[in-house]
Amino acid sequence: MIADSDLAKLVQRYQVCWEVWPEICAGPNHNQVGYEIELLGTNAGGCDFQPSSLECARILGALETIAGQVFETNQDVMAESFSDGHTLRYSPARGNRPDVTFAVKILHRHGYDSPVDEAERAYLESVKKRLCALGAYEHYWRRTLNHSEKAIANLREAA
Repeated sequence: MIADSDLAKLVQRYQVCWEVWPEICAGPNHNQVGYEIELLGTNAGGCDFQPSSLECARILGALETIAGQVFETNQDVMAESFSDGHTLRYSPARGNRPDVTFAVKILHRHGYDSPVDEAERAYLESVKKRLCALGAYEHYWRRTLNHSEKAIANLREAA
């Protein structure tokens, strides 16, 4: 078990954020059967890097570590993780920064083609809360202010 403070440091170092996507079952009805949470991390230094670089491998390792601690075992829900390997993604929502991704699908443990139920929704909400508690937010990176920066911001607001 890794301490939350160490996980939060990884979130800060690699500017981790996340997206939630519906998991759709193939077939005539195209039912939503679960969710996919995509963790995204980057080189906080802002420099470009290559998909096969050591830096990408470090970021992917950090995302896997975070996912391993955030997605807890559940008797009703299965969390299935995967990565698309050495690929970088770019999104205008994150200023077109180069992102390494690691995804986890939240699915029924039994009855894969069953529609989303309360167990999956509750599990998704617990994962989202846990990620936010570590400093990772949905859609884009939000830098956490340190104590001094918060004090300065409060003074500016008061003026």
